[in-house]
Amino acid sequence: MIPVLIEILKVALFLAVALTAGAILSWVERRMSGFIQDRLGPNRANIVLFGRNITLGGLLHPVADGLKMLFKEDFIPEGANRLLFVLAPFLAMFFVLMGFASLPVAESINIAGYDIRFHFFDFNVGMLFLFAVSSLSIFGAILGGYSSNNKWALLGGVRAAAQLISYETVIGLVLLSVALAFNTLSVTEILQKQDSVLFGFLPGWGIFVQPLSFVLLFIALLAEGKRAPFDIPEGESEIIGYFVEYSGLKFAMFFLSEFIEVVFIGAVVTLLFLGGYHIPYLSSENYFLATPYVFFVAGILPLFLSYFALRYHKSASFFVILFFSGVALVFFGVVSFILPQGSVFSDILVRASQILVFCMKTGIVVFILFMIRWTLPRYRFDQLLRIGWERLVPLSILNILLTGLFLL
Repeated sequence: MIPVLIEILKVALFLAVALTAGAILSWVERRMSGFIQDRLGPNRANIVLFGRNITLGGLLHPVADGLKMLFKEDFIPEGANRLLFVLAPFLAMFFVLMGFASLPVAESINIAGYDIRFHFFDFNVGMLFLFAVSSLSIFGAILGGYSSNNKWALLGGVRAAAQLISYETVIGLVLLSVALAFNTLSVTEILQKQDSVLFGFLPGWGIFVQPLSFVLLFIALLAEGKRAPFDIPEGESEIIGYFVEYSGLKFAMFFLSEFIEVVFIGAVVTLLFLGGYHIPYLSSENYFLATPYVFFVAGILPLFLSYFALRYHKSASFFVILFFSGVALVFFGVVSFILPQGSVFSDILVRASQILVFCMKTGIVVFILFMIRWTLPRYRFDQLLRIGWERLVPLSILNILLTGLFLL
């Protein structure tokens, strides 16, 4: 019974973290766009407490958005296929969340005789599972456009389908190259093999083993996630997207699934090419020695940002959140210095530090995705397909041939 309860708790915790991360990333993107475009960004949503306006640096905007979507009219157009119309946003969210099932964010830990894994499934063919899930996410866009009884939504769904199918071909070919290079389809084994050193001085990460695969997969996942400059299915300013007839919580599920997919892209790139939770030049056996420094580095960033929150944005509430988050992380770093190696609490802190390393690497990838979103202009649809079929697919096939020749 206890293992079942552990898995249920893991699912509940994962859903809470994923949905919260999606909401916070909607604020991060608006804040980053403000910085890039030399404006303030979101700072108006507030609550009045003891006669003071509390804005939390704009963090209340996702809360306001959620409340607005919750009470907005749930509209279904006349003539629409009600079953498919309701099912489409659920599928868009479901398959994005399913993609995380085989992504380990830390080593397993044994507590009181129970082996706790930090992922849900350990497939021998985890790479194929990633490819299958990313392929199935297309059904949300197709059914959303098809079931709306709106020709513009249908055209938006067709555009989305053509884009996703084109770049899924690239993803499949790139994953084949990665599987050849690491001689396995298991995500866990690929992660373990990156805990090594190449040529005596390079970390054995996938980005150094398969540099061309990294570039190709990054571009393909950018298009698969419908992120700029490949956001044609959702380019509301020029064309009409497949979700034009959606409102309320159904639209919120489409909207939120896009930001969760950004995290998924960052996690896949981190796992396959950036060593996952591994630290360069540090073997897993010696990870305990680096745990305090991981907490210290993770605590410096919020402490650094808290100064800017108070100095330039005059946000005392945001300062308090960042400051105490940094202090808490530094505190855990001090505790990990004191605890002896091999104790239960030290093992928990080691796993926590591995999760922090994984999250920091994923955060860097997500930051790059947001920078691209607010830097590059949108491609035309013919340009998008030409890049996929005439550039990336031939390069992916060439990469497979070069990988095979190198292994021979």
